[in-house]
Formats: sequence, C-alpha cells, structure tokens
Amino acid sequence: MKMSMEIKIRRAGAEDLPAVLGLLKQLDVGKDRDLPLAEAQKIFASLHKYPRYSLYVALAQAQIVGTFALI
Repeated sequence: MKMSMEIKIRRAGAEDLPAVLGLLKQLDVGKDRDLPLAEAQKIFASLHKYPRYSLYVALAQAQIVGTFALI
C-alpha cells in the first residue's frame, strides 16, 4: 500500500515564527543560544528591505514541518 502525504509550501508569516524557531531548536542550529521570539520578530520584520529574500514554511496536514529561505 502506497501512502502519500501532501506537502504545501508557502511564504512564512510572523505567526509562523514560534514553529520555525521550534524546528531550528530541534536541529540544534543555535548551539550557543536560542533565538528569542522577540529578536526573531525584529529580524523577520526587517526582511522587507530585501525584496528577493523570502522565508518559507513547508506544511503537512496543516502543521509546519520544514522551513527554508531563498536569497
């Protein structure tokens, strides 16, 4: 039996930041320290300065399961 899961990709919104930070923490990206939500919100808000830079999230069954950025 073949099971398939639909993955949807969309641009991230500020409301996605807690889930994105949770993924990064699972990957142990910030070994020195965790990025506080308030700091992540400031960084995210500044992305509009870079029109070709975008943060995306991957969703499976309406849950954020991945993230990536394009520059």
